[in-house]
Amino acid sequence: MLYLRMLMHPPLAIPAPPCTGSTLPHASPCVTGAEVEILTGQAAVSQAHKNPKNTFLDVRKLLENADLKTVNVPALDKDITVTELASHFFRNIHNQIKMQVGKAVRDVVVSVPASLGADGPLRARLVEAAQIGGCRIKSTIDNIGAVLNAHGYDNAKNNPQTVAVVDLGFSHTEVHIYTTSGGLYFLKSQGVTNKMCGNVLVNALLEFCAKDFMRKAKFPIDDNIKSMTRLRNECEVAMKALSTGAEAMIDLDSLCEGVDYSAKISRARFEDLGGIAFMQLKNVVNEAVSGANLTSAADITRVVLAGGLSGMPKCSSVITSIFPAAELQRTRGLDFSEAAAVGAALQGRNLLQLSLLEKPPANNVTVNAPCMNSAMYIKSGSAGDAILALPAGSVLPAHYELSGACPAAGGCVQVLVERTQIGELVFVPDTQAETEEIVIVVDVDISGSVTMEARQTSSSLVLASVTV
Repeated sequence: MLYLRMLMHPPLAIPAPPCTGSTLPHASPCVTGAEVEILTGQAAVSQAHKNPKNTFLDVRKLLENADLKTVNVPALDKDITVTELASHFFRNIHNQIKMQVGKAVRDVVVSVPASLGADGPLRARLVEAAQIGGCRIKSTIDNIGAVLNAHGYDNAKNNPQTVAVVDLGFSHTEVHIYTTSGGLYFLKSQGVTNKMCGNVLVNALLEFCAKDFMRKAKFPIDDNIKSMTRLRNECEVAMKALSTGAEAMIDLDSLCEGVDYSAKISRARFEDLGGIAFMQLKNVVNEAVSGANLTSAADITRVVLAGGLSGMPKCSSVITSIFPAAELQRTRGLDFSEAAAVGAALQGRNLLQLSLLEKPPANNVTVNAPCMNSAMYIKSGSAGDAILALPAGSVLPAHYELSGACPAAGGCVQVLVERTQIGELVFVPDTQAETEEIVIVVDVDISGSVTMEARQTSSSLVLASVTV
């Protein structure tokens, strides 16, 4: 079984062998019948400046375009279908895995954008492309759902939470507001923009460097496709470097008409160039928060970042400034940009365990889950303030945990439904210390039965329990 993510812009190139005596990578009658090499990934990017007309830098975007049926490939001197073009991406993945594990692996679970996950011609085209490339798509999962899976929000034992997922991709940025309860996700609102993404930031840096080159060399570079492609590739590398470093160098020999180009870009300068894009990020996040009908952004308890730009310090600072009270989700050992692939792997594991891999549920199936009609609160002692444990509408079965220090003399905790007490726990910790850490656990089953227990953290000893 193979689990993978449809990359934001998987590159693919078809280099054309030039005619005898020619140095231009163009298609001509002399390539008829010649063997054509297909490059994917970094190999395609590396030669893009030599062969721009036969290089496709965003295969996924082509798959998402319902109106686009074919693309022209000068190296082949003909049009080919988008399905055939995308199949080379899957064939490359299939071959790489075969080399690594020593045998063919054909069954795959793929995380995809919503447009490719829904049943229809676009999904059918994706499945066909994978099949031609030697992969059988057994199931797809929405990118955002995969990210939540990767961070453990599918665990039914988690407390109900309101989560903002910000997917900062190369071609667009998506913001989704979810409530998570009982291991299920419920979408409250979403926002999408292509005015803040990796492509926009690279273009801003590219424009700056092109003007800088013209200032130094005294002639423009904008109309030279080969030079601009080389410069763009270096700008993308520099943007990645600025995510971890304070500055980056852009250094190209003989960039245009034999003139070299060199520039040092600081992180502060880069963030200034992308100032408008970062403002758009704020706008789309605020749009999603407004659409969720929340009292304020403070209602968001967790923020999850995903996508290639999620490691950029400026992006993190913009998000945390909007959600100052929320916890930025950081799962140990999980890279932000790999979260969707990990989530797809976990989805595949779950389907295998449930024997649903051959016929998984559709992505757009709505789960009709039983929910709580009233809110549930926990109150410590007679004078303490009530804490909202499970809001009305929480999916059943529901689970809630609350940790705290208890004095050696003991304590008392009440459980209330809409401020009316329905149960009480009185307990004394087994300890010689002045205080002991305990956790109050509340579980509500599908029938509405409430079980509450006080558990000593150090020994897992259950001090008291009650079922209502």
